[in-house]
Amino acid sequence: MNRKASDSRTVGLTDGMRAVGMSLVLSLSPTVRLSAQNTVDPLTIRFSAMTAVSGYEQAMADSLVALFPGQAAKDRVGNVVLTLGRGAPKRLVACPLDEPGYVVGNVTDEGYLTLRRVGRVTQPLFDQQNLEGHRVTLFGLKGPVPGVTAVRSTHLTRGRPMLAEAAFTVDNAYVDVGATGPAEVEALGLPVLTPVAALKQPHAYGGGLLAAPVAGRRAACAALAAAVQAKPRVTGMVVVAFTVQSLQASNAGLESVKRLAGPFTEVSVVSVASQFEGTPVETVALYGVSGMEAPVRETVKRLLPAWAKPETDTAGNLWLRVGQGEPLIVFVAHLDEIGFTVDSILDDGSLHLRTRGGFFSSLFEAQPALVHTTHGDVSGIFLPREPSRDSGPARRTPPPLRVSVGATTRAATQALGVAVGSTITMPKRFVRLAGSRATGRAMDDRVGSTAQILAVRHLDPTKLKHQVIFVWSTREEIGLEGAAAVAAALGTAPKRVHAIDTFVSADSPLELQNFAVAPIGRGPVARALDNSAVTPPAYVDSLRAVARARGIALQFGTTNGGNDGSTFTPYGVVDVALGWPLRYSHSPAEVVDLKDVASLGDLIQAIAELW
Repeated sequence: MNRKASDSRTVGLTDGMRAVGMSLVLSLSPTVRLSAQNTVDPLTIRFSAMTAVSGYEQAMADSLVALFPGQAAKDRVGNVVLTLGRGAPKRLVACPLDEPGYVVGNVTDEGYLTLRRVGRVTQPLFDQQNLEGHRVTLFGLKGPVPGVTAVRSTHLTRGRPMLAEAAFTVDNAYVDVGATGPAEVEALGLPVLTPVAALKQPHAYGGGLLAAPVAGRRAACAALAAAVQAKPRVTGMVVVAFTVQSLQASNAGLESVKRLAGPFTEVSVVSVASQFEGTPVETVALYGVSGMEAPVRETVKRLLPAWAKPETDTAGNLWLRVGQGEPLIVFVAHLDEIGFTVDSILDDGSLHLRTRGGFFSSLFEAQPALVHTTHGDVSGIFLPREPSRDSGPARRTPPPLRVSVGATTRAATQALGVAVGSTITMPKRFVRLAGSRATGRAMDDRVGSTAQILAVRHLDPTKLKHQVIFVWSTREEIGLEGAAAVAAALGTAPKRVHAIDTFVSADSPLELQNFAVAPIGRGPVARALDNSAVTPPAYVDSLRAVARARGIALQFGTTNGGNDGSTFTPYGVVDVALGWPLRYSHSPAEVVDLKDVASLGDLIQAIAELW
């Protein structure tokens, strides 16, 4: 029983639940009035966080059995079945549990996992695009294991011919769980056929809207579960089934219930209308971008030792002066991250965006969004393209992105505090992978900022032989603007500058191996050559000597991108850039090794004390 949206607004949870209540009229007598807000909404959010890859629905099925103790049971196919009433007529009301997903198909010698798709999909473009550069969960023998799907580092595409690319497909997917080989993958309990799904993060926005993969199916099952919990009086017998394998060609779950528990005089499959069906932001009703680094700056200040007396300049850069005397040495790590600003608010309430930094916009399409306003964060979604109108799955790069905050007029959006110039990111979370590896968005350059903090916290300022200035800079991603202000203020006074930033590594099966080969987990990197600066060989040799003196493993090489230190070179200051190796730069799936972070902090401390 489907319901179409009655107006142009995104379907509301309350409206959707009322629609499902109507679909039960044939089964319930008298009709039971559901309390959507108190009963259905929590179940919808709870169910939307669950994963049930088609053919591998056991965990969600077990949760439903537990929801109805002594009443529900799994049949031999795996459907969750319970019975209300007795006698005739005998009706079936069903809701499918399963969703499209993947299973592990193979494990490479380097410890990456490749995938096979499972289940029929309605939007192949978004089903697969949602893998690239995003987090996934693998449901292994020892429990859920986090991972990310590899994506090319945007820096390493610069200067290379820009050929037309087909859309990303599962055949291009390499899942990185932090393992270094098949033995570590096996130790994590991830054999072939392990179910895999994109990370579930139900995202509420717009004052009663919920975005999540297969949100329509989850809302429908939540409404059916709530109806059963209400203990309705029924005429005759109603068999309620939460079915499996609906996305397989055989639709084995529903068809088996018909044969095992039937025959039935009527069969109803419950559904709820949704917007953006088949995308990661399927919707039913129910953070520092460049130029907006203040919250990050305040965090850095809070983490510095008690003796530190940092200052903020007019460009928003945070300065910490330590020690006295010549030569003057400067370290710079940047506070900002890639993202968007609101360029304009359209008549329909959606936001036209301006990018801040360089990245693949497809990684943001059809994902949750956070609009950062002076009154707090406003949740929204990056709107998906319409494949029939926007070149469909043959086009990898989407048209210009827009964000919806759930409002349908410019005035309603402005009433939420959203204004031209507001910054936009997507939600993020730091997650540990296998061993000492971790993933999260904006590792570039929060890792550099962290390494500088670690160095300062271990310094004894009374033992420094010369003055050192630590800078946490602003607006690096849009043109090294904060560092340029520092360089202009200091002029020719510094002898050296050490930019502390990402070394974008080719340590990935997707990258060419002709340069930038610095494996993660093997220590920090001397960024001796990039697109903005060259470190003289004698200074690279001196840096290696400092590292040897402290027993710090140091890699060195060349990568793409610019660094803050290059803004000092016009003043005769030598740029000796340092970094840590990073996989999948400027994506939501950036991967680091925490051993490299700690070693980079040790190296910064050593340079300050010894060189």
